[in-house]
Amino acid sequence: MAARRSDKGDETRILANIVSPAYFATFGIPVVHGRNFTREEALTQQPVVILSETTAKKLWPNEDPLGKTIRTRIPHPPFQDAEVIGIVKDVANEGVLYPDRDCLYFPTEIGVSDGGALVVRSKAAPGTTATVAWKPQLAQIVSTPNTSEVFDSTRIPGEIMDLMVVNSATLKANPNFGKALIGAWYETMTVVFGKDPRTPAALAAMAKASGTTVVGFNSQLATTKIFNMPADAVAFTSSPNLLKTMDLVRTFSFNHGLLGQGARSPDWPQTTRSVPSARARRAPGSSTAQSTDT
Repeated sequence: MAARRSDKGDETRILANIVSPAYFATFGIPVVHGRNFTREEALTQQPVVILSETTAKKLWPNEDPLGKTIRTRIPHPPFQDAEVIGIVKDVANEGVLYPDRDCLYFPTEIGVSDGGALVVRSKAAPGTTATVAWKPQLAQIVSTPNTSEVFDSTRIPGEIMDLMVVNSATLKANPNFGKALIGAWYETMTVVFGKDPRTPAALAAMAKASGTTVVGFNSQLATTKIFNMPADAVAFTSSPNLLKTMDLVRTFSFNHGLLGQGARSPDWPQTTRSVPSARARRAPGSSTAQSTDT
């Protein structure tokens, strides 16, 4: 999105997020100056805005931005000028490649804005005896006193996969698209696992985005089967064992109601056949941690 100060200055590209008042608390993003959105502002999508620290310093380097007006060019919500009411800490909104990118936030509320994502933050309730989690959150859970890990997905290799699927017709019509995806993956693998001067910085950025340390991130990689060699990916996706494993997973999921109450068979819903582009098979996947009182 393009934005600038209303009184002067050139337009600059800024990432815009439309969020509810609970967004910052849910993600643990502190408001360091000013205030959060009110529910009324969110419900009516008032022309107010919250800036990241980097954005505030860039637009008003020697001034307090609170009460100032920022002019934006954004089609929805339908306003151009918005009053700055708060400043929040910088976050990696777009992933590890843009750790502190300029960002601003407009208000909305659940049911007001079309689309979007619903994010829920939870904590263990009294009486909780078991939970399922991914790494790196698992490390924090098992560090809790009287807690032990009773099962992890390294015992069911190949049943939990993290991959990208491209529709066969789309891939046939756009072969360069497939080549670009594969090229980007293996270039990244070269940086992560090769002897590349960018490796330490890349691992540090990925660890930060995952909410862990480099040591924690490396421990996650150590228990993940990652296809960083093309031959391994081809062998895995063309193996008859893959079809057998996936049939086992879908049948198990249907028999135990994991496909939903409306599922009429393991084949439901009927979908267009797709060809997977192998990326990674998560071995550490989910783990179950059980707590016992002593």
